[in-house]
Parts: sequence; C-alpha cells; structure tokens
Amino acid sequence: MVSVLLSILLFEASIFIHELGHYLAARRQGLFIPRFSIGFGPKLFSWKFRGTEFCLSLLPLGGYVALPQLAELEALEGSYGIPDTCKQQLSAWDRCFVALMGPLFNLLLALFVASVLWIHGTPGLPEDSSRAIGYILPHLPTPLGDIPNPNLGTGLQLGDVILSVDGQAVSCFEAIQQAIGIGSGHDDQGQATVDLEVRRGDAILPLTLHPVKICPFASRSDSLRSLGIAPTSSLKITAIVPDSPAAKAGLQRGDQLLAVDGQTLYSLQHLQDYIQGVPSDIQLSVRRRGEEISLPAALTDVPISKAYWKLEDSRGEEIFCLIPRDSFSSLNSKGIEGRFEIGFSAEQHSPSPLAAGDGLILPANLAVFSDLGEWLSRDRPSSLRFQKSDGSVYEYPLGNYRFQSIAATTIRRLGIECAPEMVWIHLSPWQQIRNYALQSVQTLCSLLSPHSDVALRHLMGPPGIFRTMKTLAAHSLWTLLAFFVMLNVNLAIINLLPLPVLDGGHLIMAGLQKLLGNGFPLRWWQHSQILFILFFLSLMIYASFHDLRRWRDDRREPSTLKFQEQIRLHS
Repeated sequence: MVSVLLSILLFEASIFIHELGHYLAARRQGLFIPRFSIGFGPKLFSWKFRGTEFCLSLLPLGGYVALPQLAELEALEGSYGIPDTCKQQLSAWDRCFVALMGPLFNLLLALFVASVLWIHGTPGLPEDSSRAIGYILPHLPTPLGDIPNPNLGTGLQLGDVILSVDGQAVSCFEAIQQAIGIGSGHDDQGQATVDLEVRRGDAILPLTLHPVKICPFASRSDSLRSLGIAPTSSLKITAIVPDSPAAKAGLQRGDQLLAVDGQTLYSLQHLQDYIQGVPSDIQLSVRRRGEEISLPAALTDVPISKAYWKLEDSRGEEIFCLIPRDSFSSLNSKGIEGRFEIGFSAEQHSPSPLAAGDGLILPANLAVFSDLGEWLSRDRPSSLRFQKSDGSVYEYPLGNYRFQSIAATTIRRLGIECAPEMVWIHLSPWQQIRNYALQSVQTLCSLLSPHSDVALRHLMGPPGIFRTMKTLAAHSLWTLLAFFVMLNVNLAIINLLPLPVLDGGHLIMAGLQKLLGNGFPLRWWQHSQILFILFFLSLMIYASFHDLRRWRDDRREPSTLKFQEQIRLHS
C-alpha cells in the first residue's frame, strides 16, 4: 500500500510542478487564471485563492492550468469573462515566458532530485557499468517462437567491449541495449542492421550485425530489436553447495573463477553452458587471496525435475499431465492411491471442476511410475477418478486420447553461487539529465523513423508509468527516484515539441504572432488546438490500453506456475 501511495504521489508531483511553473509565470505576467486542477474529470474538492479555483479531480492522470488568454479553447473549457484587472492582450514574450516555465520547473525538479542521487547514490550491480560482452544467448524469443541466435559466432566474441552503437558512444550496457532496441538501421534488402564499434584486445573493430526482433515482455506484439547479448558478471563465489563437485574440489567462498580448461570465463551463464557439453573432469583456474591456483573438479548430473505422463486428445492438444507427488524413491511403497496428481503444462484453464494438484485415484496393484503407463496402454480406461481438495471424488471422461512419457530433466552442475554485491553508483546531476534527455530524443526519432521497430504501442501511458513506479517503489526508493528524474526530463522534452496545445506549440504561436502581427490566423490555430487535444487524448487511451494489456500478459496463468512447482524436485 505504501508503494502505491508513493507512486501516485510522485507521479502527481511531476504534473503539479509542471503546472505550478505555468501558474506562477501567468500570475507574474498578470494573466487571468480561473482554474488549477490536479487530475481530470469530476472535482473531488476545491477551494478558491486569489481568484483561482484549485481542484483535486477524480482521475489522477495529469493536470492543467486553465489560461483562456493563452489557449482559446471555448469549445472544450467554456468561455471565461476576463476581468478588467487582468492583462487583456498578450505579447509574444508573455506567451513564451508562460509556456517555458512548465518544462523549466520539471527540469529544475529533476536537477534537484538528481543532485540527491548524486550524493547518496543509486543501487546497482557491478555489471551495470560494464560494456563488455559476457554471454551471447543461444536462442532468442521472437513473435514466431524461439529461434537460434543468428549473431552467435558471426563476429561478436565474449570479452568484446562495445564502444559505440550506430555512431553514438555508450557508457553502460543498459545504454547499449537501449540503442540497439530503438535503432533504425537497415540494409538494401530491408533487413535490420546495427553498426558497432568494439575493442578486442588492443584493436578497435567495426562490426555490422543483424539484430532480431525479440519479445522482452510476455506479449508477442511488443517485440524490439536485440542481439541477444548480456554483460560480463561477477564470478566471485558467494556460496558452495555441500557435497557438490565444487566442495569436493576444494573451492572456497571468496574465490574468483578465472578460467575453465584454459578458457577465460566472462559470466556464470558462460560457465554453465561450457560444463554441459564437456566430460565430467574439468580444470578450474581460481584467484584466492591474490594468488592464482589450479583445481581439478569432477562434475555430476543433478536431476531438477520429475518424469511425468502427458495426455493429449485426438488433435494433439494437451488434456492434462499426471505427475508423481513424491520423489521416485518413495513410489515403490504400498498404498499408492493418490500419489499422482493432475497438472497443466500449457497455459490453459483446468477442465471441468478439476484443479492442478487434485490427486489421481489408481488401482491398488499399481506400484511404480512405469505401471501407470502400462495400465493406460493395456486397459485404455475411458475415465480417470480424482480426489479433490475438499475430499470429493470426480470422474473425468477421457474419450479418445493418447499419452507420452516426458523424461526427467537433469543438469550438470558445479555447485556454486556467484551473487554480485550491490554497489552505489554516483552519477553527476548533469550526466543523469543528459543521459535521460538523449534517450528521450533517440526514442522520439526512432518513433518517427519508418525503418525503426519502435511503434506507438511501445509508448507508456499513465497506467504504465504508475505500474513501473509501483514496482520500483517496492524494490528501492532510490531506484524509484532515478525513474522520477527520467520522468521529469521526458515531460520537459515532450512538452517542448512544436505541436499545438503543447508548450512548444505556444512558442511557435508566439513566433508567428510576432512575425505576422494581425495577419496571424488565430481561428485556424484554435481549431488545430482542439484537434490536437483529441489526438493526444486518443494517444493516451491507446497507450493506456497497451499498458493494461502488458499488465495482463505479465501475470502468468496460475496453472502454469503450479505445474512448474509440481514437476520440480526439492533438494
């Protein structure tokens, strides 16, 4: 609840400070200000102060300051009689000053919070500041399913340090991923490209690669460009599993893994991939208390999931799975009834009244795991009986079905943990604001580029902003404040776009008014403002719709999570 309230407070603070800038500037220039509202829609409560009605409205999606002399919107706001005590005619300077104060106040707020973060620091991992490649994913999740990574073995190498992306220097791996994701490069065949400059040893190499559209979110429609790379990560051992190959080899907490079988290690994923395809005996190079030592280790295969039976209908679609409730060693005991339970490996709803975890009632003569398959094959039962959690028995009709045995999963493990320690990152306020401003401008340029994969559906509306802030608030106040700085920088930049209704549009209007004088088409400008208000409202609704869709897609089916828990072996 605290994270929710804090997220709403900071979101509305960004809106309030922007509108406060407009209000104070308008008051300074003697403009008529009938209303100052935080939120939209019906008023929850209001009060009057110095001729202005201050409102807190129902929908916390933004706010506004009504300035009829600056934006003539009678069709939307109604008409206001401007008192004789207020300025009747606005100069170009009046318009510019009032329009600029909103974005300026956002930047000042961002500068203040960024200064606090500079002094205190923001939490991060050591690899956050890395530009070196520590892992190349072998497969990538695309809208059409997982595919082999085409960039594996095509120029990039582990340990390469990325210096620039598409000609823009990058300072950390987050900036690298951002630049690749919003890139718009393409070749003559229309295939996506990205130009990298990497340092390999003492050499600086230019590389042109082909990024793949992957799905970073649960939704398949939110695909963005990626090379499938990850930064180098810490290989300092923080924990060792008892009786594991690592313990038997003599590895200790605090050891720094350097190489395996003479091959330099760049990340824990790199190590895990390597040991899956080698004989059981490996040679580890380790740095211990400043001294480099070599240790032999004999790997073992560790089971991580149970074997189970999967039942499908005549069309090949899953009906359900039958999963052992206990580990294999206990399945030979008598009284096997209820030792198997129902599960659903696909993201689907449970059929009929059955739920994941309901126990299968078996004939008394079935004693081991393989007996279930033999019984299904020999007797071809037309139904299965399950005991539900409330004690009742339900008989599920099978119809025409087929079944297959899914083998248990094993993995080769060394038996170590390498959890990096959190560090505090201290970036100067100007560097923070510069980084966020550059990201915002690059995103806007990609949005307008016909060759970019960035689309309007990737924009974040109020629900997405609130959701992100809520997640960060539950994680760390300082990470939330870093997002708050980015939000205010983005608000300032977006509001300075030269479009009607936005502050940048008022600057353009002031310039045209100065140049054309009485020849300025005021009525045309008023109509364009109404059109752009409708456009921005539609855009907000569209972005909010995709925010809510992402929110829904990220919530995985409970049956899928239950299935993963059912088949996992507990040590």
